[in-house]
Amino acid sequence: MKFKLLLLSSVLFLTNAGFSQDSLSIALTLNRSIDTRHSFYIEKVVDKRMRVWTAEEKYINVTPATDKAFFDFYSQAIPRPDQAKGMTLFISDLKVANESGDEVLKLTIDFIYQNQFVFESSVSQNVSPDLERDLADLAVSAIAQFDVSKESDLLFMTRQPNEELERVKALSNSDDYELDMDSGEGDRNVSAVGYQIGGLTLIGFDYEFRVSDVFGPHIGMGLSGYTFGLKIHTGEFKDSPFFNISYKDGGFGAINTIAMEYGGRLTGSRNKGGFGFHYQFGLGYLTNIDPDFQERLFGDEDPPPVLLSLGIGMSW
Repeated sequence: MKFKLLLLSSVLFLTNAGFSQDSLSIALTLNRSIDTRHSFYIEKVVDKRMRVWTAEEKYINVTPATDKAFFDFYSQAIPRPDQAKGMTLFISDLKVANESGDEVLKLTIDFIYQNQFVFESSVSQNVSPDLERDLADLAVSAIAQFDVSKESDLLFMTRQPNEELERVKALSNSDDYELDMDSGEGDRNVSAVGYQIGGLTLIGFDYEFRVSDVFGPHIGMGLSGYTFGLKIHTGEFKDSPFFNISYKDGGFGAINTIAMEYGGRLTGSRNKGGFGFHYQFGLGYLTNIDPDFQERLFGDEDPPPVLLSLGIGMSW
């Protein structure tokens, strides 16, 4: 009966999880010139977005890669004077949203200096027939918004970089907020706990060892069952979505499946790589089921060859 309830809840969860996955591909090859009041340049761009959006939104893929396209655009647009400060940009949001019947292109960029959050620039405009031009306009507007901000005035007005950074941190109420700029493999391991995590379990624990930008073997156990497998990530960061190929056990031999799932982690825009909501869902091919357990679960009917597979919980 318990496993019937688990399977029923799995069906209800997946039925009501509305993941509308619509996306657009845009190039960013236009040349622009950006004149700034302050002396700085863009030394690095990092795509920190989570690939999760609603039915009213369209995810933007910038070709050939979002971080490279923006870095090349800004390298051409902003000259690099002597003694200029290097800024890192985190792209936290880039999408087309439907607002009251109008399609609006939105861009949010976090400005980082010396591994410290400085300013969040959020710009938007109605979509025109030339979406690449719209994106270039927003990329320029994001720089202009930072350049005229109080934070940039404080950052560039004094001579000592440490004093500048302390003043900006005080203004933005971010004294204890620091960012992890290192994408090293040791920092990307993930611990997860929750329902049907660690196997076909009521509650379990799973640990992923990130061995490269793409691959992460994992192993887990819970009440009652176990799992092991390989996660194939779509990006280099800890929060990157993944495809999970795994062997799952329930009841330590009562039922076994080989599952293919899609999953990811949801964290706050300023909590990348930290504590967050964990999800994965897909299908599991039934490889073994104990006859007594089969009778309790399915009665006289034959079990289906493929079952719904999911896991929800928290991870860090």
